[in-house]
Amino acid sequence: QAMVRNNDYNFIPYVVNAVNNNKMLIAHFSVYESSDRLETISSVLPSSLAAPRYNPSDYFTALADGGKKGGVNHEDVIYAAKGSRVHVRVAGAANPTTFQTFTVPGASQIRDLVLDPDDWEIAYAIDSNNVYKTTDHGQHWFVISDTLPAFELRSLEIVKTGPSATTVLVGSPLGVYRAINPAADVTWSQFGTGLANAPVRDIDFVDLTGTTNDLLLAGTQGR
Repeated sequence: QAMVRNNDYNFIPYVVNAVNNNKMLIAHFSVYESSDRLETISSVLPSSLAAPRYNPSDYFTALADGGKKGGVNHEDVIYAAKGSRVHVRVAGAANPTTFQTFTVPGASQIRDLVLDPDDWEIAYAIDSNNVYKTTDHGQHWFVISDTLPAFELRSLEIVKTGPSATTVLVGSPLGVYRAINPAADVTWSQFGTGLANAPVRDIDFVDLTGTTNDLLLAGTQGR
């Protein structure tokens, strides 16, 4: 979904909760939470603007909803990015509108966010040129894309490929790139061939339980 203004548009981010698929988030200038798949919504992170201005720091661009830690589900966890800041509602927050706000050092507008499926405090974010990682729910961020040979990053996904293996995938105009067990100096390599010559706007991993093959979907702009 997108909102058009003066021949330009902003994407409207929305996401299904990772541990309770009845819950969803949707955002633009404010963040809204739903427990019935958007039949009804309530504002949990309202905008402080008197009127929309459409500056990059005024509207939300990426969301993550729900997570796990130590095998325990935490459906109340929320990450919401606006500009270079990430607003986090931690597990067990005092009330639904209690958020902590952290700046990603050196980042421009955050374009996508993903959480580690096993630990909601480990998260990844991208702006146009870098991939960032936090291990303490956003309090500290560091760059893990120094060797990534891509630019104009558009999308992000995380896949658990083994008991102790994590793969992060990023979409760009040059295709999809991956890093295994991403850290500060991790090596990135191109993943897959035959994609259209267009920006990869979205990446989604589907765990096909009971089968030997899972599914990775890459959505390209206009293709």
